[in-house]
Amino acid sequence: MISSRWLALALAVVPAWGCSSPFDLSERIALDVARERWDNRPFQDYAFDTRHDCFCVAPEQTGPVRIVVRQDAIVSVTLIETGGNIPADGWYTIEQLFELIPGFAGSGGVEDVDVEYDDTLWYPGSVEVRYEEGILDAGSRYTVSAVGPAP
Repeated sequence: MISSRWLALALAVVPAWGCSSPFDLSERIALDVARERWDNRPFQDYAFDTRHDCFCVAPEQTGPVRIVVRQDAIVSVTLIETGGNIPADGWYTIEQLFELIPGFAGSGGVEDVDVEYDDTLWYPGSVEVRYEEGILDAGSRYTVSAVGPAP
């Protein structure tokens, strides 16, 4: 049982934390709920398409790519446009994307982190990181789609 002293402290701290962060308490709760639902998906190994829209130059950094994950590790990354395999460096599993989301909010100059979750499997279908006005070449968007059991 939670003591009234701890509850009072939590109620005092949470609003201050939530107001000063580009990723507030309600967004953190949504992330935790989505992660729990994702963890309970009906398959362990999976594949998905993803893209990272940013001020990056090479398609190897932006995609779109098809990633296959087995036993929680990336086993292949394929450029969708060419069908060629590329190194997994800089790419992520869906579990890693879940872990990255709160860290985006802690990056200097970030104004907001907006996440949309898939209605069925609860993975982050879209993660947009917006920076404060005046910061050049900043901001990025991660999109995830076509998630299913690994072939």
